[in-house]
Amino acid sequence: MSIEKPEFSKKFAIRLAQVIDDRKLTAISRKIGCSRSLLSKYLSGDLPEIIRILSNLGKEYSVDLHWLLTGNLSPGTAEAAKELMPFIYDNLIKTISKIGQLENTRKELQSNKQDAARLRNIEDELEELHHYYTYFSDTIGKIQKKYQL
Repeated sequence: MSIEKPEFSKKFAIRLAQVIDDRKLTAISRKIGCSRSLLSKYLSGDLPEIIRILSNLGKEYSVDLHWLLTGNLSPGTAEAAKELMPFIYDNLIKTISKIGQLENTRKELQSNKQDAARLRNIEDELEELHHYYTYFSDTIGKIQKKYQL
């Protein structure tokens, strides 16, 4: 009777097979410093517990496992962060502009003491935009700090 492999192990084995592609297991195992039988074991989804633990650590704490294991960022990570920055800045600027417009509209409505329902809607929208502002600002700070941008 065979024991069903956890979904994680199955998916890892599939990704590993994609990396190996049609290369020779013996040649690969020599290059990476493990036996052919150990590599075959991983390809079948038979993984050591540490693989699952590291995966959970990465997911739970948004840790780049390449960085954790080597001290270096994954190739492309910093570049991807740099590519996101203009998008985040653009959204931050649009959010600030919209906040300014709504603040002016709110002042007009408050001074005229008219249309209480519209004033409530604007105040709700301002509250939401302030959350976006905080999110975009925090995200920019985190990216700059993490990737030294």
